[in-house]
Amino acid sequence: MKVALLGLGNVGTNFARIIAKNRQLYHRNYGSPIDIHIAADSSHMVGSKEPIDPDQLLLHKKNGDISPLGKKIHDVDEMFDFLDLDVVVDLTSASKDGNWNRDLYLRAFRNGADVVTANKSPLSHHWGEILKESTKSGRRIRYESTVAGGVPLFSFIDYSLRESSVIRFRGIVNSTANFLLSKISAGMPYETALREAQAIGIAEADPSLDIEGYDNAWKTVIVANHLSGSSLTEADIEFEGIRNLIESGGVIRQNIKLLSEVTIDHGGVEVFAGLKDVAPDDPLSAISNGSLGFTIKTETREVLVNGIKDEPLETAAGVVNDVLLVRGN
Repeated sequence: MKVALLGLGNVGTNFARIIAKNRQLYHRNYGSPIDIHIAADSSHMVGSKEPIDPDQLLLHKKNGDISPLGKKIHDVDEMFDFLDLDVVVDLTSASKDGNWNRDLYLRAFRNGADVVTANKSPLSHHWGEILKESTKSGRRIRYESTVAGGVPLFSFIDYSLRESSVIRFRGIVNSTANFLLSKISAGMPYETALREAQAIGIAEADPSLDIEGYDNAWKTVIVANHLSGSSLTEADIEFEGIRNLIESGGVIRQNIKLLSEVTIDHGGVEVFAGLKDVAPDDPLSAISNGSLGFTIKTETREVLVNGIKDEPLETAAGVVNDVLLVRGN
């Protein structure tokens, strides 16, 4: 399958590593390898009629210049004119409005390509428009890694909880904020905790979207829309982050967490994206520091799902799985 890989940060480079290692597996089990024909980072976009070797892509990215790997592509319009793509993989950084990514997805659908994304912003701001065009065009969009990184969430809901309706979701879905809260409550200074989070790849160079609560709010909106069929946006919910708590100078309790909660009740949907104490007997207390996880309650059962850790490799694995799913395999 012909793929455009947009974004070569921590998740994007791990995506390339995974497909480089498992190329023969995909060909054997799914009938087709995942072939990168378009690659883009913050400096260059290149295209090649022949597959771009992912090992070479990683090498050139490490050296700071991917431009020798193909023809220079100037913009998205030229990208779609250059090649008939099967899947557009969006691993670019989140923006405050998601407008550019929305336009990318709409253009992809209209050109016969499916979309796989780990970017929260476009879906949390333009869910209705994106899903409407996806349906109209007969194309698919998958977004497993937008909310819980490498922990299966939407695939789990769609394929393992089909016997009854989901009525409640509760999750720790922002590893950065909760990692910082845990470290600070144990006595570590904020700046030291942030550097540690950045070093292991769970915090961006600019962590403001996590600290101010936008990331957690966007994820909550996506879960709510997926579960309820609504078209909520960030503007429809109230949310908070951890900045005020950190800057207050007070003692941060060890059991306080930044949570995402969605409740479906009589066809309506209620959301919460903010700080709460998590009691020792709460299932979410079992989620380890720096990881992600959630509980889902249906009309027949309640389950806890969590990962051991949440780092770029795990998120990239969820993206690769989506690419295989979106092509019907």
